[in-house]
Order: sequence, then C-alpha cells, then structure tokens
Amino acid sequence: IQRDLELADQIQRGFLPKQAPALEGYQFYDYYQPASHVGGDFYDYIQLSDGRVAVVVADVVGHGLAAAMLTAKMAAEVRLHLLSTSHPAEAITRLNASFARDFVEGHFITLAVAVLAPETATVTIVNAGHVRPLLLSGKGPSKSVGDEQVGLPLGSLEGPHYQPCTIRLSAGEKLLIYTDGINEAMNDAGELYGVERMKAQLRAAGDAEEICRRLIDDVHRFTEGCVQKDDMCLVCFGPT
Repeated sequence: IQRDLELADQIQRGFLPKQAPALEGYQFYDYYQPASHVGGDFYDYIQLSDGRVAVVVADVVGHGLAAAMLTAKMAAEVRLHLLSTSHPAEAITRLNASFARDFVEGHFITLAVAVLAPETATVTIVNAGHVRPLLLSGKGPSKSVGDEQVGLPLGSLEGPHYQPCTIRLSAGEKLLIYTDGINEAMNDAGELYGVERMKAQLRAAGDAEEICRRLIDDVHRFTEGCVQKDDMCLVCFGPT
C-alpha cells in the first residue's frame, strides 16, 4: 500500500506543469504541497492558440485517493474545454456540465481560471465556487476580485452558466490564486491562519516569488508542530 501511494504521488505530480510560462515582461511563481501522498489541489498553465495563457487552480473536496482520481479527470477535461473555445466562461460551463453528469455524491470541485492576454495585460477570471483571487499592488492592502461573478462549485448543479470578470494588471501588480489550505491552516491552539493575516503578509512589495515565499514561511511558523490537514497550493503572476 505504501509503495502504491508513492507511485500515485509520482503520477499525480506528473499532471502538474514542469515549469512556469516564459513570457517576456511577466513573472510567475507557484507552490504545491499535498497534505498526504496524494491530494485534491491542482494547478496548471495552459498555452492557448492565440497567445493567451490560462492559469488554473482547483481544489477537490477532501484529499486522498478519491480526490486524486477526480483531480486526474479534471486535469484532462479543463485543458480540453479551454482549448476548444476562446471564451473561458463557456469552457467552465461545459466543464461543469461534464462533472454534473458524472456526479459523485459528497464530492465537488472549486476552481478558478485566469486567462492572461500578455499584450494588453488583461486577465479574464472565471470562478466556480473558489476562494476569491487577490489583487496585490505592493502599495496597500490586497483586494479580492470577481466577487459578484462567483458561480457554483463544479459538479454541484448542471444548469448554471458562469460569468467572467475582466481586470487589467498595471506594472508591479500581481494576481494571487490560492486554495483554502493556506488561509484555513490551523495551529496547535485550534486557530485558523485567516485571510486577514494572509493579507498582512502580502502588503509588502517584491517579486512574485518573494511575496509568496514570505507568505508560505509565515504559514509554516503559524502551524509549527502541527500536522498539515489540507493541501496547499497557490499561483502568483503579473507584469514585472
């Protein structure tokens, strides 16, 4: 069983990108740490035919083998649908319909996809029940984006059509997409790390890697001595 779990971990990590996109004028940073051998968090970079790049971050409810199997299905299908249409909201609507048809009781997926158009620095965000992405400026508090357009998690209902939110990144701004294993990390007193403490770590300036490493290091200090209870994943990107 131990050997099988180790192999499952290797296979699942094979679904993840080997490197971030090499886009002139942009920086990317990603972090992924499952709570057990196999997890339910997922991220990917998908190069679209028109030069845009889709950044995907998802979280399957729970972790372990069942979550990993749903992650494998989602990894293949989200790429298929994003490459099949130029409209991210339509792609996620189709993806949701697929999961709703194959509904597994007690399981659903939250997902956020951000499609970056490098030439204009515009980002189209589609959110299926995921924690809100954060816009970081380095000059003040971060703010969540796309609150009004958040739809239902994937697989919970077949009918809904997802709505896009479009923003433009200025020089130095970054978009952070993360899973709730970060803000819901718990210390030995049973306290959650929380979004407010998270935002405090994100106020300082720096490149994408510096900002994210500072955040992850603070989460580890907060939870020192505690077993990690949920997968952690984030992707941060923006113009240099």
